[in-house]
Amino acid sequence: MGGIGKTTLAKEIGRMAETSGLFNKVIFAVVSRNIDVRKIQGRIGDMLGLYFQEESEMGRAGRLFERLTTQERILLILDDVWNFVNFIEIGIPVNFEGKGCKILITTRQRNLCSTMGLRKTKEIPLRLLSDDESWNLFKTNAGSLADTFSPQQDDVAMKVARECCGLPLALVTVGRALRNKDLELWKAALQQLKKSKPLNINCNEEKDIFSCLKLSYDQLQSEDAKECFLLCCLFPEDHDIKIEDIARYGLGKGVFTDVDTMEEARRETRWIIRNLTDCCLLLDSSTEDSVIMHDMVRDFAISIASTREHGFVIKAGLGLKEWPNQETLERNAVIISLMTNHIQSLPERLICPKLEILLLGKNEVFEIIPEGFFLGMPTLRVLDLSEKIDKWTSMLSSSFKLPSSFEALVNLRTLHLNHCKLDDVAVLGKLKRLEVLSFYGCDIEELPKEIGELVNLRLLDLNFCQKLKTVPATLLSRLCQLEELYMWESFHQWAIQGMVEDTSKACLSEITSLSHLTTLCIQVSDPESVPRKLHIPNVQKFEIVIGKGYDSVTCYPNSRSLSLREIKTSIPEGVKDILQNTEDLRLFCLYDEMIRNILDVDLGTLNNLRYLKVVACMETSFLLSVNQSASDAPAILAALESLHLQLMNELFVILRLAKLTVVELSSCRSLKVIFPYSIAQNLPQLEVLKINWCNKLESIVEKRPDVSVDQYQHNCFPNLRIIEVSECSRLRKLFSVAEARYLQQLKEINISSCEDMVELISHDEEGEEDTEDNRISLPELYSMKIKDMSNINRLCAMSFSVDLPSLVQVVLEKCPNMEEFNSDPQKYGVGHAPKLKVGQI
Repeated sequence: MGGIGKTTLAKEIGRMAETSGLFNKVIFAVVSRNIDVRKIQGRIGDMLGLYFQEESEMGRAGRLFERLTTQERILLILDDVWNFVNFIEIGIPVNFEGKGCKILITTRQRNLCSTMGLRKTKEIPLRLLSDDESWNLFKTNAGSLADTFSPQQDDVAMKVARECCGLPLALVTVGRALRNKDLELWKAALQQLKKSKPLNINCNEEKDIFSCLKLSYDQLQSEDAKECFLLCCLFPEDHDIKIEDIARYGLGKGVFTDVDTMEEARRETRWIIRNLTDCCLLLDSSTEDSVIMHDMVRDFAISIASTREHGFVIKAGLGLKEWPNQETLERNAVIISLMTNHIQSLPERLICPKLEILLLGKNEVFEIIPEGFFLGMPTLRVLDLSEKIDKWTSMLSSSFKLPSSFEALVNLRTLHLNHCKLDDVAVLGKLKRLEVLSFYGCDIEELPKEIGELVNLRLLDLNFCQKLKTVPATLLSRLCQLEELYMWESFHQWAIQGMVEDTSKACLSEITSLSHLTTLCIQVSDPESVPRKLHIPNVQKFEIVIGKGYDSVTCYPNSRSLSLREIKTSIPEGVKDILQNTEDLRLFCLYDEMIRNILDVDLGTLNNLRYLKVVACMETSFLLSVNQSASDAPAILAALESLHLQLMNELFVILRLAKLTVVELSSCRSLKVIFPYSIAQNLPQLEVLKINWCNKLESIVEKRPDVSVDQYQHNCFPNLRIIEVSECSRLRKLFSVAEARYLQQLKEINISSCEDMVELISHDEEGEEDTEDNRISLPELYSMKIKDMSNINRLCAMSFSVDLPSLVQVVLEKCPNMEEFNSDPQKYGVGHAPKLKVGQI
């Protein structure tokens, strides 16, 4: 039965299995009604960190089988299994005598496991909730007013809960739909649930849940929310629905009222999607910035959308090989979704005079689009022709040409041509009302000058057009309404002003003329292309890379990020305009003098900077000059929250970082001490400290012999929550006893491969071992993982013990001197630890 909680329970089992240490890795893969072997293999491979070099499904299956039959303990959860699954075809070991991989399946079909020939299986049937269980779940989701109901309200609410028939999905969606509403609305809802009888539903359970979902749908407060909800059912079952796609489709269709910009449409979409997830009409996805629609909710949405009133025709992800019967695509169709099928040819003409959205993406390649195909859809506003691409091979199909009838789409607002290999796109210049144009991943070498005629274009997406070498001069400056420009791993050879041979190419000064531009993502391979003035006043979000190479950044920026890479000359003057507003700064392979110039106080103090990463600037031995560290120097980097240093020499410590929350150090091979005593006392917000491959590191905090034990480390790291240390062979301890006493918020310790370490907490100050208080308390610590530590034999110094009242998980691997920890933790310095569970020794 759908909506009974199978997926929710399976995810909770996976979470508990992983956090308890029972399994090394938990993999969650959705199977769905229409089994896609490559998609399932890809999902499992992703979660295993496995990169497929094999093209064939059989080759991938072999790689997966080999990986899943290692001795590593893996729990594989296969969710939403409807039909027979050939596990061998996917590469999943079944009836295998090894003890590495266990499989958990969720299904509505009780006899499915026996039909697949699985042995040693255990069935766990899920029943409907009892009245008491239903009422408790319902009250939890109905809001705070449910706890203060009058007897009359209680009676109505309990009747509403009973109408949900013990189905968790129904109880949650109805409860949240009526959350904190008044009594009259509750009475109206009860009447609606009793009378609601959806048509064309044979299963009584589905009738019950559809009635409940209809109530939740009707309670949505705006038509915008209802339209966005119905747009989500256009995607295949169990599909990760990108919020960005809903925003672009919604803007194109004109869903949003009172929206003037692309960013406003995106913000409105996110607000609506959040409300829909709060109502459980949508679910959060494991994929970032995406959501999932439960298959029962999707079936309900399709039943609403397919009525004549809405005019949706939805056949997405059904494995269709041919274009559907023309009678199916009625002349009254407003929206058609045939995405993710295997359709290879299109009809000569599609007569749909009311059609507003046509989604044909991720089918087989349309080698020929008939010349008259688009003539019968004059009201079309959204078109998606994006091609299916294999993420492992990145192979594009053969090219196709946009037909002459394309220019008849005069009302088109949103056009997606992602991953298409196009011969000629000059016809797009005729689409004067186009507002969103995406060439993401397209195989085009030159952007035709006709694109400059799209004077209403708000968003141009050229991300990952890796063959794009030419953008004609003045094209960008003619896009006078452009708000968002994305060119990550795309055109980056911008013209150098004053160079005669570069006059045919776009230059960066064109971007400064775009008065509506708010979001920018570009790369500039030659720093000399940066003009002396690069002031873009209205840009709120940007991702700009200057120099050689690429950075692992997002191609759709949510902040203001600047990367400077391998620049051999001086920093371009125009960069100073960008630096003033930069929130995220990344410096790669720069000379010492350049670092000094960038962090020079005269530049404007960089007080908007929140994230700083410095990598492989080997000549740099400090980040700030001495005069900037003086007590009377103006504040610099005052807003910095996250500091990441990699492949650096010894560093002069940055002062005055009161907002710093994250410090990560990697491969700083000459570093002996991270924090001087005075600095350790002045990092009140530090929450995360990660250190690895610092081979000469001897101490995290500098030892101060001139300070007494009573004064030492007062308020040292008072908010530290996570510490991770690995591959620091000379480090003998994490903290001294005095330092440890102030770690009252510490929650996680992860340490590995520190050969010289004997104790995590050690007394190294005179008088520490003689103190009367020989107990240390880490009240919030709940997880401790210690691996590959050949010499460690205690958690704390011999004369001390550490109380760990919240500790629930200890993982010990390759720690030969702590083999008896499971039976006698007190022997190793553990005091009071009532919740302790040892996961692995």
